[in-house]
Amino acid sequence: MSTPGNTDIACHMCGDNSRWFKHNVPYFGTIKTFCTNCVIHLHANSLCPICFSVHENPDNLITSKIVVSCLRCYSSSHVSCIGSHPNAPYLCVMCLNQNSPLLVLGDSNGGKVVDKKAASIFLAACKISANSIKKAAIAAKVEMEVKAKEATDARKLAIKAVEHVEHLLNIESAEQ
Repeated sequence: MSTPGNTDIACHMCGDNSRWFKHNVPYFGTIKTFCTNCVIHLHANSLCPICFSVHENPDNLITSKIVVSCLRCYSSSHVSCIGSHPNAPYLCVMCLNQNSPLLVLGDSNGGKVVDKKAASIFLAACKISANSIKKAAIAAKVEMEVKAKEATDARKLAIKAVEHVEHLLNIESAEQ
């Protein structure tokens, strides 16, 4: 989930609270808030760092001939986005320019301007956030179902134990 203009919450990774959009993303079992740049850097293997197209299934791209994987961050750049044949070993744009932010909004008449690149980056971060939340929800549902089954089994076992104790007490009282 993304929040427009929410500057009250600092990014969990970089601490910056001046970024325009924040995204809630599962991070080691909890939901954390990240700025757009940090979402992209944390999930570099989920998108092409040149066109910012989010890969629907990054695991299937490893064997694909249409992408080249970055040696450092494992992002998958489309060969068509790179243009010429990449150098081996390949380093993506994000790794070559690590200290510069991906998302830079222009200024116009005292306001911020969102160009096509910034819109692509926002969209990619929103898709990554939504996909991450969806995966976390599915995992939580599976875990809930397992725990519900365990609780049902434990309840049945407890009922059998109580019935067994009642049976033993009945036998003991009959013998007296």
